[in-house]
Amino acid sequence: MKQRSVLGLVICMLSGLTIGNFLGTIFAGIPVLEVLNYSQTFGLTTPVEVDFGFLIITLKIQFNITLVGILGLVIGVMAYRKI
Repeated sequence: MKQRSVLGLVICMLSGLTIGNFLGTIFAGIPVLEVLNYSQTFGLTTPVEVDFGFLIITLKIQFNITLVGILGLVIGVMAYRKI
């Protein structure tokens, strides 16, 4: 049985998501494929700021998930399972 690493899974998932979102931007100009570029954004809309006086930390996390990005994520997981 193969030993599978969590890091390898995360890399495959992020690669698939990145390639999927890239393809979504390419498909944005094609009217038939625009439905694949439908997205939902969630996360912190305004940054959270922590001020220590000598150090200011600003945090804003926002995710933009598209249909083609989810498809790329699934393909990344399938590729990981084949490895």
